[in-house]
Amino acid sequence: MPDSNAILTRQELLDLVWTKPATHVAKDFGVQPAMVLKACKLLNIPRPTTGHWVKLEHGQTIAKPALPPAGPKTPDSTSFGALSGRRKRMPRVDPPPVAAMAAVEDETVKWHSAVQKTRAAHRGGGVDHKYGTINSKPEFSTLNLSVTRDRLDRAYLVLNRLAWSLEEQGFTFLPPDKGSLLIRLVYSATDTEIAFQLREEVERYERELKPEEKEKDPIYIWDRWRYRATGRLRLNISEFHPEGVQKSWGDGKNTKLEEKLADAAPGFAICAQGKHAQKLEWDARQRRWDEEARLREEEAARKRKEQERRDVLIGAAKKWKESVELQAFRTACETRLRSTASDGQLTPIQFEWLMWVDGVIREMNPLTAGFLVRLEQPQGAVEGPPSV
Repeated sequence: MPDSNAILTRQELLDLVWTKPATHVAKDFGVQPAMVLKACKLLNIPRPTTGHWVKLEHGQTIAKPALPPAGPKTPDSTSFGALSGRRKRMPRVDPPPVAAMAAVEDETVKWHSAVQKTRAAHRGGGVDHKYGTINSKPEFSTLNLSVTRDRLDRAYLVLNRLAWSLEEQGFTFLPPDKGSLLIRLVYSATDTEIAFQLREEVERYERELKPEEKEKDPIYIWDRWRYRATGRLRLNISEFHPEGVQKSWGDGKNTKLEEKLADAAPGFAICAQGKHAQKLEWDARQRRWDEEARLREEEAARKRKEQERRDVLIGAAKKWKESVELQAFRTACETRLRSTASDGQLTPIQFEWLMWVDGVIREMNPLTAGFLVRLEQPQGAVEGPPSV
C-alpha cells in the first residue's frame, strides 16, 4: 500500500483523482477521503464532478482535464500525511457557563433555519427516563438530536456550524416527510437524502444488586442496567453506502467535535455521491431483473400457447377418429336394418334415427364441425404443409 507520507506532484495527484474515486485513493494511502480533497484544493487540482464515475460505468467517455497553471502560492507537491498534520492545535479553553452562552448566543450567532426549528422543538421538551436526553415536542420538526440538557446549547452551535458548511457543499434542508418530524438533508446535485444524527454518547453500568437478586441468573434481572451521559458529542451519518468511508466524528481526548467539522462536511458529500451511485446501480440491476422476468413470462406464455394448440389438435384428431368409427357403426346399423326388411326399405322410425345419428357424427367430426374454417378462407396460396 502506498505510504501516506509519499510526496505527490501536482501532475501525479491529477492522474490519481481522475483514475479512481477519491474514496479509493484515500483507502490506498490509508488516509481519510477529506485528505484527498484537501490535497486537491491545496495544489489547485480539478476533481471529477458529481456522477463522473457513474457516467463512466454507463459507457460515456469523459476526457481528463489538463493540469491548470499553479498560482503564486500553489505548492509543486504535497503528501497526505503532511496535510493531516496541518491542523493547528488550539489551546484548550473551558467553555463559558451555559447561562452565559444562552445570554449572548442570539446576538452573536447567525442561526440556520433548520437549527432554529430544532431549538424550538426542544425548548421545553421532556426528558427521556432511560438515557436522560431531551425529547423534542410533538408536532415540531427537528434535526435528529439526542443530548442531555447540559449539552443542549453546545449541540445547537455544532449543528449550526455543520448546517452552514453542508449548504456550502451543495446540501439543502427540506421539510419532513409525511408521518415524520425529522428535517430532511438532501444533496441537491443528485437529489439524494442523507440521514444523520448528533448525539451525546451514553455509557452503561450495572446497578448494585440486592442480596436476593445476586442468586438469580442476571439474564432474568430486566432492570439491572443503568445509563449515564458522558458529555461527549458524536456526529454520525446513518447510511450504509459507500463502504469504507468515515461516517462518524466525535469528541476525542485532545480535540473536540467542533474541530472536526471541516472534515465531516465533505464526508457528507462523499456519502451522498456513493449512495446515489449505489441507487443507480440498484436501479440498473432492477431493470435487468424486470427485463429477464418479462422475457421469462413471454417464453412461458409462448409455451402455454403452443401447448394449447397441440392439445386442440390432438383433441380434434381423437374426435375425428371417434367420428370415423361412429360413421362405420352407423353404416353397419343401416345395412342391418335394411336386411331385416323384405323390401329393403327403412321404416320412418328407422330413417329418423339414422338422421339423428348423422347429426351426431357431423357435430363430432372436426372436419364438418368447423375445425378448419379459418384455414379454408381464401388468403392466398402458401407453400409447404398446412398447420393448424
